[in-house]
Amino acid sequence: MNEEPWMKDIAWIDLMKLRASYGISGNQGISAYQTLSRYGQHEYYYNGGWMTAIGPGYQSGYTGQDGIYAVWSGIPNTSLKWETTSQFDLGFDAGVLDGRLNLTFDWYWKHTSDLLRERNIAPSSGYDKMWVNDGEILNHGVELTLDGIIYRNRDWNVGATLVLTRNRNKVLSLGNSIEAGLNTDTRTGMQYEFYGNSLEQFRGYTNILAVGQPMYVFYGYVTDGIVQSLSDGLSAGLSGDDAQPGEFRYVDIYNGDSMDTVDENDRCIIGDPNPDLLASLSLNASYKGFDFSVFFNGVFGNDVINTKRFSMPDNMVLRWTVDNPTSEYPRLNDSRQTRLSNWWIEDGSFVRVQTMTLGYTMHISKADYGRTLRLYASADNLYTFTKFTGYDPEVSPLGVYSGGYPRLRRVTFGIDFNF
Repeated sequence: MNEEPWMKDIAWIDLMKLRASYGISGNQGISAYQTLSRYGQHEYYYNGGWMTAIGPGYQSGYTGQDGIYAVWSGIPNTSLKWETTSQFDLGFDAGVLDGRLNLTFDWYWKHTSDLLRERNIAPSSGYDKMWVNDGEILNHGVELTLDGIIYRNRDWNVGATLVLTRNRNKVLSLGNSIEAGLNTDTRTGMQYEFYGNSLEQFRGYTNILAVGQPMYVFYGYVTDGIVQSLSDGLSAGLSGDDAQPGEFRYVDIYNGDSMDTVDENDRCIIGDPNPDLLASLSLNASYKGFDFSVFFNGVFGNDVINTKRFSMPDNMVLRWTVDNPTSEYPRLNDSRQTRLSNWWIEDGSFVRVQTMTLGYTMHISKADYGRTLRLYASADNLYTFTKFTGYDPEVSPLGVYSGGYPRLRRVTFGIDFNF
């Protein structure tokens, strides 16, 4: 656009360009040979000894409480094909002030159909899951990049690059609800299926794919503090050990059964692991022979399930006791039948000082100006600003934090010679 006659006389505009594109692509993002029958082996106890059976199908995982049920896969699907993604992009590039400020903006809309996924099938088939082309996903969002020179003269050069990304996704379809064996939320009528791996801690799955909702949302119970007395627990619709003082006070949100009790019908969407915004900022400066750079990256607006929230050393002393009737932490109870609830969900937003480098370059030969010596010090993972109580808020797309070691902080000193 900057070469158009009506813009040539605008001296401060270096570049201005509109972009648009549309394309259809395929994806085969599963392992090979899924169209063929898969063979496996399984050991079983028979007549006083262990036997090994070899045949069609293989054990692909476990499900159920404490993982007591095996999941069988390997049924062939000769009609399996690539999933199809159609994408439309609209972009804008601009450069002004003799290259001191550059902007790139993109808006995209991406629709994926014939989704490659494992679908539940009838147990009468002898299998539990089969790879199929079934389902639709929609992604749309924006990306913005700002690159500029903040200050520049003979000795100083200061610049920055800012990148912002916002993506929204939604499950449009999971196929035929009967063929796919979809679950139905009794309260809202929402159709969904569980996704990921079952966690023994909650004796079930944490994530679901639900029609009309973002991908991988958390599905569980809502809590309202801690039970303070037996009458308090009973009046909340709890029973047995769940009604005892010091236990979670789960909320009875479904009244369609005319029963004031808490059961599976009281589950709902309690969190979303998808972030609202991704951001990164790079700052660099140089003064004569000195150079400095720092890189920040951040994630904002995502929820994280902290499975270690109650087992961190600094909060176990805060548990509920008769002398400390808190409404924040439950009592210590090894026999608790823990349910996934919003109590375990924390804000996973963070800003991390990813890399910081300071260096000095000197010329070691006046005759050959290209021969230089550079001394530098660099620090990685310097500090993380977050309200998350675990060691590291940066987790997988499913948004589940399972503990582990803190992220390593590393400091490097070096010398570069250029001959």
